[in-house]
Amino acid sequence: MALLDVENVRVSFGGLHAVDGLSLSVRAGQIQGIIGPNGAGKTTLFNAIAGIQKLSAGTIRLREREIQALQPYQRAALGIARTFQNLQIFPDLSLIENVMIGYHPRARTGFLAALLGLPGVHREERRMEEVAYEKLKLMGLGDRAARLAGDLSFGESKLLEIARALAAEPHVLMLDEPIAGVPASEQGPVVGMIREVNDTGVTVVLVEHNMRMVMGLCHQILVMRSGRYLAAGTPKEIAANPEVISAYLGEEAVHA
Repeated sequence: MALLDVENVRVSFGGLHAVDGLSLSVRAGQIQGIIGPNGAGKTTLFNAIAGIQKLSAGTIRLREREIQALQPYQRAALGIARTFQNLQIFPDLSLIENVMIGYHPRARTGFLAALLGLPGVHREERRMEEVAYEKLKLMGLGDRAARLAGDLSFGESKLLEIARALAAEPHVLMLDEPIAGVPASEQGPVVGMIREVNDTGVTVVLVEHNMRMVMGLCHQILVMRSGRYLAAGTPKEIAANPEVISAYLGEEAVHA
């Protein structure tokens, strides 16, 4: 049974269908890749699942519950967390403070309780700090928890973003181009940490242009072209698909 179901989704901007009738099923425990040429609609689909982009048609289900009408924060509370292609960290906050921000979808105490300083708030703050430190350790950043995020390298900042997303303890972790802009020397640790996160039971959905990473990391891959489904399958099946080769390399590559 699928953990995440996307069924006949359409996202339109005027007369342009950025995503056009696309479906995707992601099973629990998998790493699902979404690839395609520039302009294929990958990020639009990604944003639609996360709730940032409104659907024109279709259904999105998480654990069999329809979520397409929910706001991003409501989807986060149900178990969807995401990172962004462009870094969204707070450089003047410490690493642990950055990660603690990601815990808030799970928070049980509200603003008024925090304002009044009720006992439950202090307990939750301690729990928030414990979870944040645990996620930093998972990313190999535990020994720098008190340092400013602005001191990190670009690759380390990507790991910090993943740690923050994990603080909400999601069922589905969505990664938007997790190694885009990361120097080659730092890509290996990021990929390794994604694999470790998946090994803990977190389902991963990622958009990425680095085909070597996608082929080596993902269990299943969806290929998009012009907002539509082009192909889906295992890395081996995708690598041998003539339509995929054509979409990336041109028609001449198929017949070479």
